[in-house]
Amino acid sequence: MDAPVGATTPSRSLLERWAPITGTIFVALFVATLLLAGAKLDPGEKTPEISRHFATNDYRNASIVALLLLLLSGAFFLWFLADLSATARAISGGMLAFLIPISGVVFITSLIAGLATWVTPLFNVGHSQLAGADPTQTAASYVLLTSVGFTLLTLAAVAGAILMGASAVNAYRGGLIPRWLALTAVVLAVVAGIGGIIFLIPGVLILLWVLVASIRRTMLAARGALPTAN
Repeated sequence: MDAPVGATTPSRSLLERWAPITGTIFVALFVATLLLAGAKLDPGEKTPEISRHFATNDYRNASIVALLLLLLSGAFFLWFLADLSATARAISGGMLAFLIPISGVVFITSLIAGLATWVTPLFNVGHSQLAGADPTQTAASYVLLTSVGFTLLTLAAVAGAILMGASAVNAYRGGLIPRWLALTAVVLAVVAGIGGIIFLIPGVLILLWVLVASIRRTMLAARGALPTAN
């Protein structure tokens, strides 16, 4: 089950050896970003409340930290995605080998853009031309930006679901996971894709998949069982 037929496992470079665990690091950093945003960056629902919160240094400082954590998590995900894509190419050169990196890039790009849409205005207020803007107009604009953010997060959920399903099928074909686990991942991917309009549930499923896939790949890599493209 762990060693795919016909796959070769030449020695991996330092970056390649560390790549499987980067999915776990991505999840940890992303969850930290969400916790920080939930605790420090909730501007409220009423326009006067949003305007008042925009004026505080705590919001601007927390937004900087959240944005840095978000970008750092994205870098680790791309590292994980590169390793995942290399394994896909080693197993099969077909459609899945192209679908995995493309859906992964769309997922992380939409995810970061969606969350940055919420976070960046909090940093800009008081540090740019927005400093002299009418607080009510600024707050109203932020409410509009949240709608854009939700749209981007919906796209991220759909792309993440495609990545999840394609990776599960590819891993099963390569003998990296049992059939029941592949079927479970595909079913959850369908749920995540259909439920993309409500980001919370699909987001949790995709994060859980990245975590499980990262741990599984780390275990396989430790045994030299991950196929590597020649």
